[in-house]
Amino acid sequence: MGLSERQLENRFRRATANSPVRFRQLARLRRTIKAILQDPNEKFTQLVDEAYFDQSQAVHEFRRFTGLTPTEFCELARRSAHFYELRSPALARRSQ
Repeated sequence: MGLSERQLENRFRRATANSPVRFRQLARLRRTIKAILQDPNEKFTQLVDEAYFDQSQAVHEFRRFTGLTPTEFCELARRSAHFYELRSPALARRSQ
């Protein structure tokens, strides 16, 4: 490409407003959250993205970005409806 690593990183940062490392962290978090929302009754240890080095890294990053532990997030996901899901008790009552 004719670019140094630094130049490529600067272009990536301008295009995404994130460093490549931060972008990768957010992508892993997004995949983990998607897995939790698809099956909130599954244990977090089974949902941890394989891109994490270990479970403690996953928990630490999850808490840093969301402010919740994965367990707290799973509990919240079990009790809440999502914008694409109309199975919450409150929404079901309204639609009847």
